[in-house]
Amino acid sequence: MNKPFFHWLDDWQLDLDCLDKQHHQIVRSINALHKAFVYDLDHPSGDGKRIIRHLYTLSDQVRTHFKIEEYLMRTHEYPQLLAHRREHRFLLAELQVCIRDHEANRKPFNMDTLTALKHWLINHVIGSDKVFAEYLSTQSQEALESSLRSINQTQSSSTG
Repeated sequence: MNKPFFHWLDDWQLDLDCLDKQHHQIVRSINALHKAFVYDLDHPSGDGKRIIRHLYTLSDQVRTHFKIEEYLMRTHEYPQLLAHRREHRFLLAELQVCIRDHEANRKPFNMDTLTALKHWLINHVIGSDKVFAEYLSTQSQEALESSLRSINQTQSSSTG
């Protein structure tokens, strides 16, 4: 049995169900990207489209996740919003460069890139996101629950 490339640790949980679920989803996407990468290594005649599809999926998931995080930050007047948003913009820009480079055959997707994505997510979750979750824990529970309900309703209506 193949071991996943990326193992989620319970210590990384933020105790914010919607964000934790999205983090798990992003980890699954990175693992799927790893499988596509390994497949392409084993089948060098492939066109690389499998990797591109997974990169676009990952990019979409990350973009959605960041929008939700930033919504919560704005709603709860998080003082580090701008710095956190810069981190988000940087990763999204890096993902776009990775996609463009791979599509144009300028720079093939490699294990270093995959490992960098993994480490970025880990460092972001256990660093910036943990600090944000701690900040949210000091906010009114009623206000937080209202924000989370709003997010859940938006997600339900967009998938239904």
